[in-house]
Amino acid sequence: MSPLTRWFLAVVMAISLIVLIIGVGFTSLLFFAFGSDSCSSWPSNLEGLLFFGPPALMILGAVTGSVLFGLNKRWFWWLGAIAAGGLAGIAAYVIGMALIIQACA
Repeated sequence: MSPLTRWFLAVVMAISLIVLIIGVGFTSLLFFAFGSDSCSSWPSNLEGLLFFGPPALMILGAVTGSVLFGLNKRWFWWLGAIAAGGLAGIAAYVIGMALIIQACA
């Protein structure tokens, strides 16, 4: 595969993953909004971290994986970066929901 083709595919991969992550992020905002709707003891400065932190971790993994793909690194490095970003984002969503449940219970 030529370097130009590889970088074109890397950009397409990054853009499509970011669009997917933003879609998941908006869906998760609904869960956070319904979960903390009537919570009076919820600190307001934590909302921004919970709303934007997990998608930021996922986007970081997607961009890192795409750059590693464009640099022609081995498949387990770029796929591992994407998987690690996804797992870190999912873990952050789970921890965020646990914090909401604890703060609002």
